[in-house]
Amino acid sequence: MNRPLALLALIAVCLLTLVAGPTGLIEARLVGGLPFGTLLVIVALVAGASQPLAVARPAPGSRWVAGVALVAALTWFPVGVLLSGNAGLNFVNDAADAVLFASITRGVVAVVLAAMVWGGASAAWHWWRLRTANAS
Repeated sequence: MNRPLALLALIAVCLLTLVAGPTGLIEARLVGGLPFGTLLVIVALVAGASQPLAVARPAPGSRWVAGVALVAALTWFPVGVLLSGNAGLNFVNDAADAVLFASITRGVVAVVLAAMVWGGASAAWHWWRLRTANAS
């Protein structure tokens, strides 16, 4: 299995577990108080941001967007811990911090999805150009 497909499969497994997995598994606490569901979100975000970088020959623009998405995905959890004050990302003290973190989360997801779409479109375009060049 090639790397981009393996990363897409990893994202699918993480999201399916989050959506359809047993609540006890998602809420299970790992070392340091990190919920397993939060770990799945981190893995899905980083895999999604890494997927365009794993494509054989992405365009320079898609590589830049993927780099920004990867930095955003890697900093999502530390920012959440900074705002919430705990690894469980429980915002019990300040509702404004919860709203801010929800906005940050939406932004990170949007950047990761944009990087994945742009990387996939770039790879498809490159594949199509190679295919048409070899056909003539």
